[in-house]
Amino acid sequence: MIVADMENLGCDPGWYDNNGYCYLFNNKKLVTRKQANTECSNQNAFLVRIESSDELTFVTQTLANMPSDGFWTDMSDLRFDGTGTGTGHWMWGQYEPIDNTTIKWNKYPTSNKLESCAAVNIQGKFSYITNNLPEVAKTTATFWTGLTRQGNGWDWFNGDHQWAVEPDNIDNKEHCATILQSGLFSDQDCTKQYNYICRKDEETRITCPAGWIMRTNGDCYYFSMPNDTYSWSEASDLCHKKYAIKSGVPTTLLAVNDANEMAWVNSQLAKSKFSANGYWTSLNDRNNEGVWIYHDLFNDQHYDPKVIVWAGEPSDKTGNQDCTYVSDAGRYFDTQCNNKNGFICEKYALGQDF
Repeated sequence: MIVADMENLGCDPGWYDNNGYCYLFNNKKLVTRKQANTECSNQNAFLVRIESSDELTFVTQTLANMPSDGFWTDMSDLRFDGTGTGTGHWMWGQYEPIDNTTIKWNKYPTSNKLESCAAVNIQGKFSYITNNLPEVAKTTATFWTGLTRQGNGWDWFNGDHQWAVEPDNIDNKEHCATILQSGLFSDQDCTKQYNYICRKDEETRITCPAGWIMRTNGDCYYFSMPNDTYSWSEASDLCHKKYAIKSGVPTTLLAVNDANEMAWVNSQLAKSKFSANGYWTSLNDRNNEGVWIYHDLFNDQHYDPKVIVWAGEPSDKTGNQDCTYVSDAGRYFDTQCNNKNGFICEKYALGQDF
């Protein structure tokens, strides 16, 4: 659980920022699907996944100014056995189902005016080619025909043709998906070369709000200001409510759980200029006289007596000294809970569970 404020560091230069992700659109380098995976991995990213209509809109709008025959994505129907064969079930990363309400496959013909000549694949289905005749080979090659764009339509001397609809898995070799500038998807031979899109989470770092002090492990601590004094219950409520770093995430009066934390707190106390008795802590025996525990359930309630240094205490001189404060010398005292003292709030660091 992340329990400190997170500062968004944004995206690296050359990456596009959108809704918590960073995207790299590379339309300069042609690589195989495997090489595209490596290119993204080298930048702590993955091939792009389109997981919402908003994300698809962002990607499509960005691609509008990036001419390309296609960009590798994380979608495939590859089997896990490494044979390079497909299952017919298209997934993100081989395990997350695609959303068929968002993902739309390419079909021919399109409205792209640059695509004015048609080619036929080995299935006898037609697609189009913008410039170059494909290399003749056994696999996914297509071949020129006499079918051409005529005005707003397509015509052939006998008018008899059938357009290709993807995914069509030509020659049983098209098991990886590219995304086109149109935002439509195309199944392709994974060994063919295309451009690629990488995606990764935006970079963030843990921060503490102004007035809080961050320990090296990411914990955040608030030391009340001089003469800012409250009863134990009032101070506890302030930590839980007013001084909570994020709504719904627990903040507590100081509860020292190990020697390292105690040493750090003592180093901060030595710098303090508090003029009253000291700072309230979470340690108390309000519920069971003589049994000292931390107030909050998300702490290890039973404190370590080897860590807490009492100043000849607890004494319970008045019979109702059920709360503790710590002095600027790092010594603990028991006292009445309705006395007025300063207080220390703390918030656990990244990775703590409650």
